[in-house]
Amino acid sequence: DGSFESPSYLVYTCMSDGSFGAWTISQDYCILISNNCDDDAGTCSGNNCYCAPDGVQMMHVHGNCATSSGSISQTITTEVGQFYELEFMAAGGTWDGSDSAEQFDVTVSGASTVLDESLYTTGSVQNNVWDVYSLTFTADSTATTLRFYQASGCLNLDKVYVSPTTASPSLTPVPTTAPTAAPTT
Repeated sequence: DGSFESPSYLVYTCMSDGSFGAWTISQDYCILISNNCDDDAGTCSGNNCYCAPDGVQMMHVHGNCATSSGSISQTITTEVGQFYELEFMAAGGTWDGSDSAEQFDVTVSGASTVLDESLYTTGSVQNNVWDVYSLTFTADSTATTLRFYQASGCLNLDKVYVSPTTASPSLTPVPTTAPTAAPTT
């Protein structure tokens, strides 16, 4: 569930360590529910507004933005030697007192680390500014782990997809339009 829709919550919910569907959680995280959002237009109105780009829930990697770090990860089945595209949407959070770029790390590993990127968001979930990322990697194992890590600040994720591709791995993130592949499980 790359859009974090299951299990479903009716209110903003924060937890520590454990799992959320197929995702493994380390440290603090919250599930944000679209709030004061015009879902048809994808626009915000009012205070404490945030819109999930896909569905109504999004992942907020670590709940205490000022003092804790956190990560989410998921192991997926891959074919050795196959190129894959990892697409996702990310936004910073204003809960840490800033609306500036937030740094986060993405790693993909199987038998070895096949992708390791430090990336930045350009906007805020509260201002409905989501960045789209597209990264490619070559699987070197039949079990590949995706990991999103946030050392400081706040990271919001949605629309995480992995799909086979014929493109060779990229060295830097490439902005694209919204992902259209099937969500991860």
